Amino acid sequence: MVLGDFNDILAKEDRIGKRVKYSNNSDLLTCVNTCHLEDIKYNGNYYTWNNRQQGDDKICSKIDRALAKNAWLNCFPNAEVYFPLEGNYYHSPAILSAVPDMINGKKPFRYFRMWKYPNFKEIIKDSWYKHVAGFNNLQDEDNAAKKTLEACQHDLNRDPLNHNAIKKEKEAREKAMMAQKAYCNYLSQKAKHSWIKEGRQEF
Repeated sequence: MVLGDFNDILAKEDRIGKRVKYSNNSDLLTCVNTCHLEDIKYNGNYYTWNNRQQGDDKICSKIDRALAKNAWLNCFPNAEVYFPLEGNYYHSPAILSAVPDMINGKKPFRYFRMWKYPNFKEIIKDSWYKHVAGFNNLQDEDNAAKKTLEACQHDLNRDPLNHNAIKKEKEAREKAMMAQKAYCNYLSQKAKHSWIKEGRQEF
């Protein structure tokens, strides 16, 4: 099984955009045919990379994939690859789920000693509803920006060359990057403050 960015396509429909080029005797296609490889079942983004250009310069390609031989596929018949939204990156990550074909036995019951604690349920309940102050706004803004970006990228994946969708995705991505940076800076400063306050006590 091989998985990753192959920087090439296997079929003409794997790339859309103005400057689409395809060769039916590329090194990748030759390798796939020679080694008798085929795509592992996948879902999510079809085009796993785009150049983030605007208008007619926009190019989307399926250059990231997971390939395997029949022998491997027979051992892992339920294998599947998920290509989620690319977020702030150029490529969609590839998440492979592969479990061997075997008879599942019962999982052993595991008892955690903490369950014996008399106030265990009350402590969990109080912690669940406890208000955490200080970073809620930054965290909420980061989460909201990510959700907006996901929605825009879903729309763009349905119509990759739509100029309006491209523009909205670009704006949402820039806002998401700014929100993420602000939240990460806060966490970094908070971690540094905690070390200064508590970490030195260990020396």
